[in-house]
Amino acid sequence: MDNLLFISDYIPILSAIIPTITALIAIIIAIISIRLTNRIAINNIKPLISSYSFHNDNFCGVTIENFGMGTALITKIIIKKNNIKTVCFPKLFSFEDSTWSDYTNFIQEVYYYRPGQKKFLGKIDKENIKRNNMDYNEIKEKYEKEIKGIYIEIHYEYIFHNKQEPYTRDFL
Repeated sequence: MDNLLFISDYIPILSAIIPTITALIAIIIAIISIRLTNRIAINNIKPLISSYSFHNDNFCGVTIENFGMGTALITKIIIKKNNIKTVCFPKLFSFEDSTWSDYTNFIQEVYYYRPGQKKFLGKIDKENIKRNNMDYNEIKEKYEKEIKGIYIEIHYEYIFHNKQEPYTRDFL
């Protein structure tokens, strides 16, 4: 019986300690869970900048697109060919300005690209060419030759200002 009294004396202390230990373990698990959730969230909102070139029967040009899930902050763009650097893609071609139906002149300090957003580095539109009394097939052929050797480098980061690996592309 003395043993039972001895154990019964500790029941009030144990009943206070066990919930405290359980609460501490719950707090630790919650902190770990929040940190993991933040890491996952950050990885899920990263932008992914890419470009593609197109030349078909109606259009030719190059676009930049954000294929990622987060907004891209483009902080620097380098477009060059044969040691000529520019921030305006059409400047590397021998065409008149009126040849280009759409282009982006990267003169701002930062450009914001939402997920799925795309902008033209330069676009030549068959309808625009017709309005200017030029031959689209001749312009397209010239475009296909002159795009060779152009290099693009895009520096960007995402909304937490974490720099991403620069996107680069050579048109061979």
